[in-house]
Amino acid sequence: PAGPLPPSPIAWVPYTEAAVQQAKGKPVLADVYADWCIPCREMELTTFRDPHVVAHTSEFLMVKVDVTNPDDPAAAAFIERYDVLGVPTLVVFDAQGRPRRDLSRAGYVSAKELLEIMAQLLPHDHFGGAG
Repeated sequence: PAGPLPPSPIAWVPYTEAAVQQAKGKPVLADVYADWCIPCREMELTTFRDPHVVAHTSEFLMVKVDVTNPDDPAAAAFIERYDVLGVPTLVVFDAQGRPRRDLSRAGYVSAKELLEIMAQLLPHDHFGGAG
């Protein structure tokens, strides 16, 4: 199912190192994707439209890392720095800007799994006992 995706309900920011540095005490979820990647599109239409996921994204800096063009220096640097082996990959940073490899995921991530990752990064009261 090619063609443009409907607009996202999430306020995504294109990846730059500066954007991640400026997250200002928010954890960062970086979605590494490519235009040709089918599971990336599936996540866009399912996981990233789940109302619970969308509701909690305001507590995070939500970053898109476009690796469609492997010659793009920013994409190549991100892939190398964070050991991205394929797409989709979710690269997670805590509120201090540190990569959380234990929470990062390669492959399709369901809404339920993403909510569990988000819950690890936020103070527990945010999730109102959902964990």
